Amino acid sequence: MFSLLYTSIDGVEISHECDNLDEARAFAHKWVGRHPEMGSFYAISGDGVGKIECFGCPLEDLFPEE
Repeated sequence: MFSLLYTSIDGVEISHECDNLDEARAFAHKWVGRHPEMGSFYAISGDGVGKIECFGCPLEDLFPEE
């Protein structure tokens, strides 16, 4: 199981539980895009508005290089 947390600079916070990697990846891509800026434990959308944190898998699994 994967737990994701999306937060934005305007105060939005959405937590989401996923049963598989494909579902987790789809949620993450929806909120911060396919190629976000990567931090140590988070990914930030290109416009700097949203942030994804993932618990249960490394970020590299959510945003693989193509």
